[in-house]
Amino acid sequence: MANAYETKRQKFVDLAYDRLDKLVKRIERLADLANTYAYPYTETDIDVVFSYIREELDRAEHKFREELRRAELRSRKRQVRRIGDVHTYLSRMGNAAAGY
Repeated sequence: MANAYETKRQKFVDLAYDRLDKLVKRIERLADLANTYAYPYTETDIDVVFSYIREELDRAEHKFREELRRAELRSRKRQVRRIGDVHTYLSRMGNAAAGY
């Protein structure tokens, strides 16, 4: 039986694969516009289109990295809390054994 992490991880992998596949197909459709016999365009048009795509990719990458950083910080805080709980428990046990 898969644990919650493995289930969520598999869901991420499945969704990412599906969305990447759709994205690649959309990029291929965009590339179809490169046919100069059917569609007139300029260097400026190319710059605008690909600049926009790069900005959106950068924004998405930043969001992934920022969310991962936050998750790692939350995980570290939980670890510190657990360590603090253990330390408190051991201190109390020591005090109880010493008659405090």
